Amino acid sequence: MLEPITSEHTVSENNSLTTPSVNVEQPAAAKINLLDLNRQQMREFFAEMGEKPFRADQVMKWIYHYCCDDFEQMTDINKVLRGKLQRVAEIRAPEVAEEQRSADGTIKW
Repeated sequence: MLEPITSEHTVSENNSLTTPSVNVEQPAAAKINLLDLNRQQMREFFAEMGEKPFRADQVMKWIYHYCCDDFEQMTDINKVLRGKLQRVAEIRAPEVAEEQRSADGTIKW
């Protein structure tokens, strides 16, 4: 189907009709949330990045033992890998969907 000619269309010097360009930004690739992965999945993730499986164990120790969610603080992981992780992964806790407070002060999320 032909689109109607509007004032946004222009005619070039060789008398051809041009359509205005549309600025379509590609959405950024979603980062992998490492908290969504179990140990085996984490090892597979690192293997796909060309890393040894023990790197997954190192990162998991930082996440679960030291409660670290910043790759830059993971000092026993080389800078190149930390930079790669910054680009493709994240450590993001789930959002609270609902909070319930009882009369005795107990809070449920």
